[in-house]
Amino acid sequence: MPRPGVLWRLLPAAFGTFTLLYVLRDRPQTPHPSRPYVPPPVETPFRITGKVVDDTGTPVSSALVMGENVDFTGLFRSAARELPLSLTDDDGSFVVYAPEAGTYELLAEVRGHEDSAPIHVQAKEGTTELPAPVQIGKALPTLSGLVVDQRGQPLPGIEISLSAASSTGSRIHSDDVTNAAGEFQLFASEHGDQRLRLHKRSLTIRGPVVPGPVTNVRVVVTDEQLAGGTLDVTVCDWRERPADGKAWVFHRWQVGNTSNTRGRGHLLTDGRVHITDLTIGEEVWVEYRGTAPAADSPLASQRSAPFVVAAHQEVKLELTPWARAPLLVVDADGNPVAGARVSVRDPDDKLPLDHLSHEQLVTDEHGKLTLWLPPGHVELTCFSRAGICPTFDATFEPGQNQEQVLRLTSR
Repeated sequence: MPRPGVLWRLLPAAFGTFTLLYVLRDRPQTPHPSRPYVPPPVETPFRITGKVVDDTGTPVSSALVMGENVDFTGLFRSAARELPLSLTDDDGSFVVYAPEAGTYELLAEVRGHEDSAPIHVQAKEGTTELPAPVQIGKALPTLSGLVVDQRGQPLPGIEISLSAASSTGSRIHSDDVTNAAGEFQLFASEHGDQRLRLHKRSLTIRGPVVPGPVTNVRVVVTDEQLAGGTLDVTVCDWRERPADGKAWVFHRWQVGNTSNTRGRGHLLTDGRVHITDLTIGEEVWVEYRGTAPAADSPLASQRSAPFVVAAHQEVKLELTPWARAPLLVVDADGNPVAGARVSVRDPDDKLPLDHLSHEQLVTDEHGKLTLWLPPGHVELTCFSRAGICPTFDATFEPGQNQEQVLRLTSR
């Protein structure tokens, strides 16, 4: 269950069972608060009370209690679904004000322990008291370590976090900041491997894979890793005219069997940009989507081949003008159809089509529609009250193309 209001809860473990994140901050080191901040509660008529204890029955203070409405059927999250966060008092007791009546799933977490098992409670007007205490999971073993540079000097102020799966299936999270001696202390799981990662601003450094359980780890970071890779990007057309806009650097990361893509845009100046803080050894590619330097087409795009980041590299993108794709939608008798909606799909999932809005995909009063598309093969479909059009394959070349006729069949 997602942890409301906590960003790291939304970040999946990208490598193996565990992911350790090291973040080098350009700010003074600040200790982690022993008691997390929770906004003051907003009282409602739906009050839930209870107590949090450990596996010995001892009350647990400063435990974070959270939950969500399992009756909620809306498409998007809202304040009506998630319970406000609550902290337990010194005697382990807590009060949560539900935004509305319904069935809620509650759980508790505290640093150094596995999360509690989820508990379902029916919130109703008045006070609903849990029939039994919420029991947090067992205490976790300690994972200590030291972060140093290649000369053996400690690296202070590095923020480290550990995200892993517990024996109950919930998520374990622990974080720390290295002290002046470069030391840190985390709470780990009893099984599985863990990959260390270090972040310096936007830079990620992959560390070694450490088998668990481990109580002491030494991480050596080289000067090259701390500096990161640099990249000089040039974007222009075939006449060497510079492009405006942003060059994007993308990389993929794998979570289980799912591949995800992340990118960061960098503003071009006279068609050039110098990019720093890239992860050495990571496979990336550079992509441009924007305005063409001349009137060949209003839009242009180009994408480099994937490459592995080194200390310094140069990439040049020569833009390909987009294709002007005129379309005409007619009914079964050949009459133009106004207000027909067209769908454009790339079967190979290689072309950037996210610039197309719903308003741009509707025919005018003459049944016509002109699209600017990246050159290549696409699948077109169309539908309206007059009927639907079977999938239509079309290949568009850069610049002007012949008008494509989409013929609707009766529903």
